[in-house]
Order: sequence, then C-alpha cells, then structure tokens
Amino acid sequence: VQIAAVLYVAFSIPLLGVWYYVMDDAILWLGLNQRIAKMGADYTRIAIIPVGLEGIAEALLAVLDITDHEDFVACFWVGSAFLQTAAIAFLPLIMTRIWWMSRTFSLSLDLYVLSM
Repeated sequence: VQIAAVLYVAFSIPLLGVWYYVMDDAILWLGLNQRIAKMGADYTRIAIIPVGLEGIAEALLAVLDITDHEDFVACFWVGSAFLQTAAIAFLPLIMTRIWWMSRTFSLSLDLYVLSM
C-alpha cells in the first residue's frame, strides 16, 4: 500500500500538469467554442490546486494509517469534516449578508442622487 501511495503521487503530478496545459484544447476538440474553452482552462488552473493537494494528503494519510498512526488520520478527517460543514453552513449566510449590504448601499446611493 505504501508503494501505491508513492506511485499515486508520482503519476498524478505529471498528469495534473497535462490537465493544466491541455484542457482548452480538449474542450475545443469536443466542439465547444473558444469562450467556453477559455472558461474551462481558467477553472482548471484554479481547481488543480485543491485536487493536487488532496491527492498528496491522501497519500500521506495512507502512509500514516499503515504505520499505525491512525489517531492523526482520524483527527485530520474529523477536523476536515468540521471545516467543510462550517463552510457549507456559513457561506450562504455570509453571501446573503454581502448581498443585503450591497442592496442597502445601492438604495442609499439612489436616495442620495435623487435628493440632489
């Protein structure tokens, strides 16, 4: 299993590089237009970072699990699940507050312009 973790990291890094540089050509090959290809390539350049980090973390956690360090792995998964749940729970609240603040500012700006 340790060999599998090392091979995963060894093969995933070059493939992530190929994904980074070839995505726009692949989208064009599928018959989509240039604007969508640019959007897909831009998204790929952002999404590749968490995908790569998650793969490396999975490999390291597999090695820790094999070497009888399950406590660290369990703490990592509990902490990760807590952060993901908090992000999912609070992000809509934060975005709604930002939307209301922008609407309030827009309304106050409209009232200011009308009062002139």
